[in-house]
Amino acid sequence: MNHRRVWGSRGPSLIASLALVVLAGRGETRADEARKVHALLAVDYQCKPGLPGQKSNQDNITFLLNEVKAGGGNAEGRVFPDQVDPGRVSIEEIGREGLTPAMIQAYFRGKADVGPNDTLLFYYSGHGATDPERGHLLATSGGSLLRSDLIASMTARQPRLAVVLTDCRSSTGYYTPPKAMPTGSAGDPAKVLRSLLFRARGLVDITAATYNPRTRTGEFGWFVGYDLPGQGRSPGGGIFTMSLSNVLMMTPFEALDANGDDAIGWAEVVRPLRTTMNENYQTMKRGSLARAPRDEADAETQGYMRNQATQRAAVFSVGTKGDGGGDVPPPDGNPNPPRRRFGVFLIEVAGRGVQVTSVTPGTPASRVTVQELTNGVPTSRVTSMAAGDLISFVNDVPTPTLQDFFRELNAVPAGGVPRIKGLDGAFQWQRGYTASVRLD
Repeated sequence: MNHRRVWGSRGPSLIASLALVVLAGRGETRADEARKVHALLAVDYQCKPGLPGQKSNQDNITFLLNEVKAGGGNAEGRVFPDQVDPGRVSIEEIGREGLTPAMIQAYFRGKADVGPNDTLLFYYSGHGATDPERGHLLATSGGSLLRSDLIASMTARQPRLAVVLTDCRSSTGYYTPPKAMPTGSAGDPAKVLRSLLFRARGLVDITAATYNPRTRTGEFGWFVGYDLPGQGRSPGGGIFTMSLSNVLMMTPFEALDANGDDAIGWAEVVRPLRTTMNENYQTMKRGSLARAPRDEADAETQGYMRNQATQRAAVFSVGTKGDGGGDVPPPDGNPNPPRRRFGVFLIEVAGRGVQVTSVTPGTPASRVTVQELTNGVPTSRVTSMAAGDLISFVNDVPTPTLQDFFRELNAVPAGGVPRIKGLDGAFQWQRGYTASVRLD
């Protein structure tokens, strides 16, 4: 609730690998589009152990963003009808000399020219893990950053769209406080990216590998190399980043537009992304296991591959298309259903509930009635929910996932007053709360 203070967690850090958390004629600005895309690419070149292909990952994402620029802004000077004015896409890169949580959050907190009709995009390549109590984290070379804290710093700016894409692992770890692209294209990347980055709204949050909260086990996010004729073996980067780049560059717009409404939402990208990731993972796995291990470490790596059936992107949220609807849900139904009549951005926390990352002023979530005991006497007060609050029940029904939460909330008619229960973020989840809220 809004009597809050900033909190963190304690415990030893377990380093893991790669994750990714997504938010007209040439040059023309449409009335229904974002004014500008602000992109931060955080590639941790100093992470330990080092990861091959970091530069390839960075180059692939930079290449993609440049494809949507008009006037030869892309790497090859290619021209597409749906490119935007180059000034509408800004790209900042950090991480060559090391990366810290403070560097990442300072970008979003200090970005002076972000407006309510802008898009914020964050891409990360490095190590990551999932804390069973606190959720996914980025294990940078300068300390751990909870995914929920990252998203809170982005959504606090109230952009129309926040995109979080992280290429890293999702296996178990514990939070500690901070201390090559194709040369041609079969698709129309400018039109695809213009739809995804300029027309979409809400929160897009995708990482490279899944985590099972019941078994507390997660997948590795793998890097793969490829052979260059006459040049030997070259690092190709993360399977997630390579697959995402290939899908957005090589797939025709009409093939991605699953419901034929001439707009592409992030939900429509999930199925081809997962298909491409699995194909690339199986190719890498077959090639790696077909040879004898070079040393003990290589044998251990092959053992991990044998035990991992696939690599599957974890999709926490896909936002909405520009008209607020029409998205085709991914096959597992993981992303958020529409956030009707409540006014919060939410993320899942390892099966324990849904955590608030920001609250929109003037919405039901900004005026909840909290029931308390004061000197043994029942009292109530009206306050706002706040970033960090965990919601575990709606009308006494457990809500461990976003899908559960919105199913129960959407079952309440307009004007209804559901009761919510959870843990107060201001007290580091050491104190519970019960509140009621009247829905619009």
